Amino acid sequence: MPITESDTMRRPFHLYPLYGKFNGELSKNYWLQPTHEDFENVLWCHTVQNGIHQYWAPMFTMFSRGNIKEKKRILDTFEEIEGNDVVDLYAGIGYFTLSYLKRNARNCFCFELNPWSTQALKRGVTSNGFNSQSVHVYTENNINALERIKNSGIKDLRIRHINLGLLPSSKDGWPIAQSIIHYQDSLSDENHKVTLHIHENVHTNQLHDGTFIENTIGRLSVDNRYNYDAIHLERIKTFAPDVWHVCLDIYVHQKLKN
Repeated sequence: MPITESDTMRRPFHLYPLYGKFNGELSKNYWLQPTHEDFENVLWCHTVQNGIHQYWAPMFTMFSRGNIKEKKRILDTFEEIEGNDVVDLYAGIGYFTLSYLKRNARNCFCFELNPWSTQALKRGVTSNGFNSQSVHVYTENNINALERIKNSGIKDLRIRHINLGLLPSSKDGWPIAQSIIHYQDSLSDENHKVTLHIHENVHTNQLHDGTFIENTIGRLSVDNRYNYDAIHLERIKTFAPDVWHVCLDIYVHQKLKN
């Protein structure tokens, strides 16, 4: 397996070129603080899925073609993306961010640890002709996502979708997503509605008996200011024997006040 599960930056180690070379010895700074020259002197790959151009540097980032189904679902299903804001807490190379932008999201707030991934995302934004002013990219841990959104200068937030696309589990991001929803609600009396897209690796037993959805709703409901309605479960691809990469869509809305 080139991807080490415990590596938070999802770096593809142990790759060997069949012909030529990718580059020389890699220092720590090459991984964590690459320069413009570094970005220009490595191999970049390019593909088009659903009419969207995507880029990645295979020495430094992964690419999953199996996500094409979920990208298309974003394009085909959620009309309310247009004119509203999106938060992508695990943006990667823009797997889902670029689909939100093609769906005419007003703003996308993107958080990603790997600087090679955010560079790939920026290349995708440029190549697809999206408005770079509407893409707010933060090469950092998403633990500060709420503060970054607060300080973005956008006064009339309209966050409608929050994507949590980390495997094997995005659980660490759930409280962050909830804090963003609560902050948005504090700005006005409007009853905002937000859809969470929760990506997880789940054993088939938990899918068949319903415990995955039940446990997810239960965990979110610790914050009891909201109702959490599971509206769709999408099986994206198999990850291992009897393990599915799924996306659970959860509709979050305020409880009615007495």
